[in-house]
Amino acid sequence: MCVMAKNNSISDLMSQLNNHVKDVEDAEISLEDSLTIYKKAITNSKKLLSILNTKQTLFETLKKDADELVKD
Repeated sequence: MCVMAKNNSISDLMSQLNNHVKDVEDAEISLEDSLTIYKKAITNSKKLLSILNTKQTLFETLKKDADELVKD
């Protein structure tokens, strides 16, 4: 089972999610360990979605501002 340092960057969260999938695919892992990994994956996916939503809002704001500058 992979253990990674907690980091909230998009690439680190994606890497952690990929590692969670690989860990769960391991045929030797117990059901209890699978559930623990699943919970971590859900937590990381929620963090990732939150970051992506924030970035999307920022991007939309910047695009709107840029469009207004070009219009003027």
